[in-house]
Amino acid sequence: MQRLPLNRSAVALGPLGALFPLRTDPSRMQSTHPRYRLPVLTVPRVVEIRDILKEEGKNRTEDECALLHKLLRANKFFVELSHEVREELTRLMGVTTLNANTVLFREGDTSNAFFLLLHGALAIYQHNPPPLSPQERRDSLNEAVAAAEIYALPPSSPSQPALVHALTAPQEVLALPEETSSPHKGGRVSHMMSILDADSPQSQKAAAKKSKTSPIFLTTGTAVKFHMDEVEDEESDDELPPEEEENLGELIATLTPGDTLGELGLVKDTERLVSVKTVLGEGAGEEVRRRFGGERLGVPSKAEQRFDKRQTVVCWIQKEDFLEAFRRAAYKQIEQKMTFLYRWLPDEQVLDEKTMEKLAASFFKPISVPRGHVLLQAGSLQSANEGQRRIYFVYKGECVLRSWGRPMQPVIKKRDLESPRELSCGTLACGHMCGFSSTLLGVVEPFTVVAASSTVDLLAITSHDILSRLPKEVQNGLKRKAETLLRAYLRRQLHNKVAAARLRQLQKMQQQATAPSLFDSPFLKYKQRGFYSKASAARLQQLHQLATGWTPPEIVLEAAPPPSRPSTTAGVSGPPIAGVSYPQRSHADAALAIHPRSVGAVKAAHDHPGTRCHGER
Repeated sequence: MQRLPLNRSAVALGPLGALFPLRTDPSRMQSTHPRYRLPVLTVPRVVEIRDILKEEGKNRTEDECALLHKLLRANKFFVELSHEVREELTRLMGVTTLNANTVLFREGDTSNAFFLLLHGALAIYQHNPPPLSPQERRDSLNEAVAAAEIYALPPSSPSQPALVHALTAPQEVLALPEETSSPHKGGRVSHMMSILDADSPQSQKAAAKKSKTSPIFLTTGTAVKFHMDEVEDEESDDELPPEEEENLGELIATLTPGDTLGELGLVKDTERLVSVKTVLGEGAGEEVRRRFGGERLGVPSKAEQRFDKRQTVVCWIQKEDFLEAFRRAAYKQIEQKMTFLYRWLPDEQVLDEKTMEKLAASFFKPISVPRGHVLLQAGSLQSANEGQRRIYFVYKGECVLRSWGRPMQPVIKKRDLESPRELSCGTLACGHMCGFSSTLLGVVEPFTVVAASSTVDLLAITSHDILSRLPKEVQNGLKRKAETLLRAYLRRQLHNKVAAARLRQLQKMQQQATAPSLFDSPFLKYKQRGFYSKASAARLQQLHQLATGWTPPEIVLEAAPPPSRPSTTAGVSGPPIAGVSYPQRSHADAALAIHPRSVGAVKAAHDHPGTRCHGER
C-alpha cells in the first residue's frame, strides 16, 4: 500500500485522494471497562433496538429493558448513576430516523435532550474554533497517519454505495462511515471517506488555516427542546436544499455509531458549543442503484429489507424525563432508607416522619464496599478527629468480625481471610451496626470488620451528626445498644480464645500422629526381602519387631513387670539395639505396647500419671 503525502491541515485518504481534517474526538464518553462495553451495533441489532424504542415504555419487557440498559451502562455519564435511575430511563428512551442534511441542533441553542447515535453519521460544526496547542497538533497528525493506513484499504462490497454517493454528492464536505469487513485487516473496520471540492473557496480557506481546529467537549453543551415525534412523522424545516444550506461553521469532527453527545446538558443549563447535522440519507440509495445496478448490491437480508442503511438513527432522552426519573429513583431510595431506620434505630418512635426523611436524605450516607474491604481495624479509633468517626449500619450484604490477628491491608485476599491466625467472632447481617466502640464509647475497636459479600451496602453517620441531629432519646438508645453488643462480643471473643487454644492442641496432636514412621521407609522394606542371607538378619528382624509392639527397657514403667527375654525363635521381643534411637511414647502407649491386652497396665498408667519411667530425666 502506497502512503499518500500528509500535511498539517489535511490527510489524503484512500485511492480517491480525498482530503479531510482528522481530529481527536474527546466527546466519546464510552466506558472502557470490559463489563460495560457498548454492544456491537450491527444492522439486525439496530433494527431490534429501533423496534423496542418505538413501543411505549410501560409495554417493554424485562429482556428489552436489559438490552437498553447495556446502551446506557456503556456511557461514563450513566454508569455513575444508580441502577434504579438507569432502569427508569430504559422506559423513557425514544428513537427517531433522520434524513440527510437534517440539523439536529445549532450552536448557541439550549438543551433538553441527550443523543446516542445508533446508525449513520453526524457532522460537527463550530464557528471560530480555538487554535491547537503543539501537543494537540502532534497527536492529531499521529492519529491521521494511523487512520490513513486503515482508510486507504479498498472497501468491500457493502461500502460501495457510500463510495458512489461520495463521488456524486453535491455537498462540499461529506463524511460517510460504513462498517464493513476488510479482507486486508481481517476484521470489522469503519471506512471514513470525505470529499472537499478543491475549487471551492471553502476548501482553499480550510487549507490555508493549517489545522486551525480544536477538539470540543460536546458533553458540556446543551440542546434546544427537541420534538422527536414531529421530526420522525414530518419533514424537518431544518432540511434545506444544497444551494440554500446555511453556514454552520467549520467541520471539526464526525460521530460514528456508538458515540453520544449532550450528557451534561441533562443536568446543566448552558448553551450548545457546536452545531450537529446528519450526513447520510434516503436519497443515496437511488444514486447507488443507478450507477451500479441492483445486481451489484447483493440480496438484502430480512433486517435490511425493513431498514435503509443510508438513514441516520438516533436514540434520545429528554431532559424533563431524565430529571423526573432521577427524582423518582431518589425518592424511592429515601423511602427505603426510612423503612430501614424505622426498623433498626432504637427509640425511633420519638422521630416524626419529617425528621426521619431529613435524616435519611442528608445524614445517613450510603456507602458500597467490595469483598475484602476492611471497614474497621482492631485496636484503632478510626480517626483522630472525634467528629469524623462513623457508625456503620449494614444495609445489604454481610460483614465478618475477626479478632487478635495480624494487621490487615485495606484489600486482602481470600486466603488471608481464611487464615487460622485470625478467627471469626461473628457475622454482621442486615440491620447490625459497627464502629460504635470508638464513636459512642470512646474506646478502641475490639474487632476487625471485613466485608464478606461481593458488595456490601452500608449507611454511615458521623459522630458530629449523631450529637447534633439525633434526639437525646435516640442517642441514649444507641449507647445502650452499643454497650450490650460490646459485652456480647467480648464474651464471644473470650470463648473463641479458649476454643482456639484447644484447636491448636488438637492440630498439634494430629500432626504428631500423622508423622511418617521410620519403618515405612522403602529402604528397610528392601533390606527385609533378603535378610535371611545377611549377617545382620537378627538385627533387621529386631528392627521389624519394633512396629509390632516391642518396647525397649529404657521406657518400661516401674509399675509394670519387666518383659521376659524371649528366645531368638519366638520373634516377639528382644534386647535393645545399640546405636538405634527409639521414639518416646507416653505412659499409656508404653503399657499398651508391653501388654496389649492388659487392662491393669492401662489403669495403672492413668491412675499414676506422675510415675517416672526408667531412664527418664
